[in-house]
Formats: sequence, C-alpha cells, structure tokens
Amino acid sequence: MGQGTGNYNYTPLRKGIRRIYKNDGSFPPKDAPADALFLTGSIANYHMVTTGDIRILKLLPGSFGDPLRCRSRIKRIESNPKYDALSYMWGDSSLTGSMFLDNKPFPVTRSLENALRHVRLRGSARYLWADAVCINQRDDEEKGNQIHLMKEVYSRASTVRVWIDVELSLEDPVVQKLFTLRLQDNDDQLGDDPEYWKVLLPLLQNDYWDRLWIQQELVFAPELVFYCRGVTIPGNCLMALQLQVFRKLTGGKGPFDNDDPWGLFRPLESTIKAPSRNLACWRAMTKSKVPVDPLTLKPDFTLLIPKVKWKLDPRKMSSHLSTNPIYLLGMLRQSQALKLTDPRDRVRAVLNLVIDYDDDGAEADYSQTVAELYHRVAWLLPFECNSLLFLAMAKTSINSNDDIQDLPSWAPNWSSPGNAEYFLSAFHAAGDLPMYSTPFQADMEDGILHARGFKYATVDRTLSTTDNSSTPFSVLSSLFITVVKSPMCHYGDIKKLASTLTGPAMAELRIARDYFSESEAILYTGILLDYSFVTPGIRIADLFPYATKVYKHSQRELRFVLLALRKFRHLRPSCLRWLDLEKESAAVGRMVDQTERFGHFIQLVHKTLFSGRLASISPIVTPKSAPSITLAITEGKALIRPGDEIWILFGCPTPMVLRRAMPYFLVASPTYIFDIMNGEAMDGVETPDDKSGGWLTMWKRGMMIPSPKTSYVSGKCKWNVEVIRLG
Repeated sequence: MGQGTGNYNYTPLRKGIRRIYKNDGSFPPKDAPADALFLTGSIANYHMVTTGDIRILKLLPGSFGDPLRCRSRIKRIESNPKYDALSYMWGDSSLTGSMFLDNKPFPVTRSLENALRHVRLRGSARYLWADAVCINQRDDEEKGNQIHLMKEVYSRASTVRVWIDVELSLEDPVVQKLFTLRLQDNDDQLGDDPEYWKVLLPLLQNDYWDRLWIQQELVFAPELVFYCRGVTIPGNCLMALQLQVFRKLTGGKGPFDNDDPWGLFRPLESTIKAPSRNLACWRAMTKSKVPVDPLTLKPDFTLLIPKVKWKLDPRKMSSHLSTNPIYLLGMLRQSQALKLTDPRDRVRAVLNLVIDYDDDGAEADYSQTVAELYHRVAWLLPFECNSLLFLAMAKTSINSNDDIQDLPSWAPNWSSPGNAEYFLSAFHAAGDLPMYSTPFQADMEDGILHARGFKYATVDRTLSTTDNSSTPFSVLSSLFITVVKSPMCHYGDIKKLASTLTGPAMAELRIARDYFSESEAILYTGILLDYSFVTPGIRIADLFPYATKVYKHSQRELRFVLLALRKFRHLRPSCLRWLDLEKESAAVGRMVDQTERFGHFIQLVHKTLFSGRLASISPIVTPKSAPSITLAITEGKALIRPGDEIWILFGCPTPMVLRRAMPYFLVASPTYIFDIMNGEAMDGVETPDDKSGGWLTMWKRGMMIPSPKTSYVSGKCKWNVEVIRLG
C-alpha cells in the first residue's frame, strides 16, 4: 500500500481494537503473560470483541463513462454497517486514474478506477470498502491499525466484489455455459473437449489469484461476485469451474500421465499452490475446520484437531499439517509461491488465514524485522504440529543472499523456498517417539531450540551443484564407485543406489516402495551406470525427454539399448563388470513393458535429482548384513559440507544434517536415507522421562521448560541419546 491521496484531508479514525474477553464478561488479568492463552491450548472460554472505525464509500450512480464520484463516511465497525468490499490487484501505480472524493479530485490507480466503473450502479448508490481510498495511505499508523482489522472488514461485508481485468463476451457460448455450472454437482459438467473452455484461460490463470493478501479477501467473503470487462460472474459459477478443472487435472490421473489434454489449464509452476485456485475447496475447509476431499468437498471430521494441542496425533496429521492451507505450516509453505510487497506481511497474512492459531487480538508491530517475525512464527510451529515436522523446511542456504540475518538456523526462511517437496512426505525416521518432553524448549531471547536425538552418520562427500539432474551422470556414478568398499559391487549396493535416486520422488508422488521389482531396479540403474561410462557427459536431464515420449514396439527399444551397451562392457570399472543386464532383463520378463517402466524410472530419478543432491555418508553403526555403501539425498539449495553430522531427532520425520558450531548446532538440511525413513534405526530406543506424564502433567506442575536430561544409551544399536541445542 503506497499510493498517494492528493490534497484530500482525511478525518482521523477511532483506533481499531480487537480484544479477548472471557465468556463471563471479564477480561484476562493485565499481568498475564502474552502467551498465557496460547499455552493453555484452548480459547474455548473466550470470545473476541472488535471495536473501531472504518471508512465506507458511497459510490454515486452513473453511466460507465461518467466521472467517478464518491462520498466518504466513517462508521463504527461494531455497529455492523452495511457495505460491500472490493477485491482487486493494485496494478502499476504509475498508471493513474481519477475520481472525486467528497467533491475533491482524488488520484487512484488505473486498476481501481476500472474496478469502480464496473461495480457502479446506474440508478442507485453502492456502499463500498476499498483499501486504497478507505485507508489513509500517508498515515503509517492508521495503515497498520486498519490492516489489523482487514479480516473483519472482509468477513463482515455483505458481498466481496472482485475485479479481474480480462476481456470476456456475454455472447460467447462458453461464457453462457459458465453461468450454468453448479458448485454442489459431482457430475462432469465440462465434457471432454478442453479446447472449448480455452477462452477462459486468461481468467483462470490471471495474476490476481497469486497475491497473498487476496487469499483472505476470498476465503472469508460471505458472498462473491466476479467482474470482468463485459461480464459479471456469480461466485459459485466461477468456483464450480475451478473445481471442475481441478477434477479434470487430477481425477484418475497417474503420476506418469504426460499427455493430459487438460494440461493446458494447469497454472504456472510457480503459482500452483495458490489456495484461491481451488477456492471452493479452501472455503469448505475453512468452514468445516477439517480437511475435505478436494474432489467431492466432503469433510473428514476424523481429522478434527483436538481442543488440547498436546493431544494432536502428529503421525496421523502430519501430511495434512504440512500441505493444507488451513493449518499454519501448510499455509506458510503455500505462501512462498504467493506475491506480496512487504515480506513481513507473509506471517501476518498467514496468521489471519489458519485455524490452528489462537488469535489474541494483538495489533501488528511494523517495527519488527522479517527475521523477528519468522523466528516468532517458528516458535509457534512445535506447538501447532506437536512435533518437529517444520524442521524439514529449514536449511542453511548455499546462496548467502537467501539468508536473513539473525534468523536461527532451525527457523525456516519463508522468503527463500526450498525446491525439494519430498522432504515433507509421510516419513517417520524417529518412529513414534515424541519431541523432548514438551515443545516448550525454545528460548526466544537466545534463539535456541532444544531437541533430543542421536547422531546417526557423518557426511563424507557431496556433489557441489544445486541441480544434480544437470550434473553428468558420470560424476554421480563416480561418487557411487568410490564408496563401494569391496572389489566387487553387490546387488544390494546397486539396489540401494536405485532406491536413493527414486525413493524421494516416489514418496512425494505416493508410489509404493515396491513399484519396481529388485530385478527392475538393478536393470534400470545398471543401464544408467553404463550410459555414464559410454557417454560421460550425459545427464539425467538429457534422458528425461525419453521418458515423456510414447514409443512403438517398446520392448524392442530396450532390447536394442542392451545390445548396444553389451560391446562397451569393458569400459565399466572392475567392480561392475560382472553385471549382466540382459540376464536381469530376462528376469523381469514380459509381465511389464520394460521400456515404459524405464521411462518411469528416469522420471523419478530426474525429479529427485532436480531438487536434491547426492551425498555419501558414514553411519556410526553399520549392521553386518547391510550393503557396503550408504548414500543420502539432501536439499538441493542447502550448503552441505564433509564432516557435517546426520542426526535423528525425536519428533522429526526426516533425518537432519547438523553442523557443530559450539555451543550449539546449526541446521544445514533435511536428508533422505532410504533404509531409515520409517523408523528402522529406532529399534528399542526409549525416552525414559516421557513416563512423567507428558505435556499436561508438565504444564500442571509449572515445568514448561524442564531442565535437559543427561545423555543415555538406548536401542538395539546402543545409540548415545542426547539433548542438543539448535541455534
């Protein structure tokens, strides 16, 4: 918000205040800690009262081309005045329009001028709230206070009228068909011809949907009406269109479907996470306060969050908490793809949107830095997730320009998104063990988070590039060969390499771990290794187009590849010369289309390596039956060094790469290690102090920050369990 107001003199507003009262009418003691309500885990006995002034415009009637004339009136928000709210993109501030406010010229953006012209009535006045005019943009104190009331303004409006600057014709049969779409209908209303609906692409993929602040304007609106040049669209019709397109893009589609004719409706890659692009689904979740089926909008009340936060089951809820925009972690992740002017607003806007943040009515403090806000919201995340789930989003960036000064390494930087979505898949590296006693082990002043766990391995070597899919595969195979600790590579080593290269992508796409048989995994990995010796410069990125093409006589295609590679067997290192790819192909048999499946394999490897980096590691304890090599995938944008340590932290679903920086550890990256992602390293590990009764007992005893316990040895592998400090 930064446009001028000309010479208009605003009458000051009474300050907006949102205050929590007990249901018996009293107010919490003034000396109560700022987070007292939050720490009790429930505000069921409280209600929010909002007071203050807002300005409402009386948009006088007129024809489309007539000058815009408005009158401003101040109303008490607690009196529930009648008005509509305007939602629009501010647009280029250098493109100015004009209007008259209380008979005085008032400069506005061209976008706002167009919006006002399209919502204006011919025969009667329309009462509106529009941020650029109803807030004094020259008064920072008023702006901050009115932003504090923004959620109230849009949720109390009779209708939110949305302006999207695209041209549509009321005479177009596609537009007429749009008006017949029904939101509560599960039948296919679009038909089988995506080209028919193509005229609506500019509307569905407009930049308007990708602004963070407009998300709350849309989700809390009692009613919605959308205005375009030439057409006014009922909100339910447009939401039905979004939902129907979403069903076309996802219903019945497998992870390897590359020829979807409806793909032209897929939003740009950077904006696919805008909740407003499936608005009916998001509004249904916000209303029911539980996740809903994105295709049918049916709520799942078995996922209702318990009133007492420490009763939340993180294993049951983790995939929803990390992906769903009604939850704090999920919305913070989705906000990374959304646009806004002030990065400090990323946290403020998100807190307005989620159901698992107990709003205490405090006004936004614009003197806080981005680091302070990101630190504060990170301190909330252990409570809301009842786990260290959020640590999978933390990393030390390989690019120093991505870092925010003074932000603890364990606190995710929401301004610098990672690119490896798979680290928030349904992993359980720590089994079912909870965090250390309670999640209150965070020192806000020192930025220290206590965590309990054990050191699992040390990083030996990692590839330096941030995109391993563009790294010559000979470099990756060289890393593999150098960590083979015997003169002859074993089947288990190759299978482990295959699992490491495909496992993260398979987890993200929810593909079963046994999708490829052992013979398939060895065959396809062996082909890639042979390619790396025959053509050392070849990259997975070069092979990836192969995976997206449709071949005739596909079994012949793979047979020709194997025949061509046979004569280059002498180029293999000695530890791989025993590998008989034709024998492995015969073992796979004709039950599967091997060429098609090899294409699937390449797609998965590409997806993993595009987002992550391959590393070799040395576990502290290696069972005698384990393969001789251990490999890991780390976040592609994270700075990983030899000597970094890999820890399994209780309550954290992924192993974490940590760096010693006495007296604490720095969080470097989450990591994927194929054979420990489901708690395999946790055999027999216990947490003795959890017998004290957990969160509720600790809270009743006033022990919100218990003293860290000394280290102890636990588990079949006799791990040294410690309480460590993350800084």
